Amino acid sequence: MTDKKFRGQGVAKALIQRAIARARQQQIAELWLYTPDQQAYYQRSGWQAVEQRHIAGEEVTVMVLNLAQ
Repeated sequence: MTDKKFRGQGVAKALIQRAIARARQQQIAELWLYTPDQQAYYQRSGWQAVEQRHIAGEEVTVMVLNLAQ
């Protein structure tokens, strides 16, 4: 989670892009995450919602990004 004072500066985007690049280098086929409130942000980057779950007392959306495409 990006601290509120740093939001909108591309920090999360840079971290995610780096994680995706590393996963591709290691030939990982899928990345998974969960988020309570940023589904639209991830969907714009190609992530797909898989299911809703309760994790740590919070309702979250589990999402996957297929890297094998």
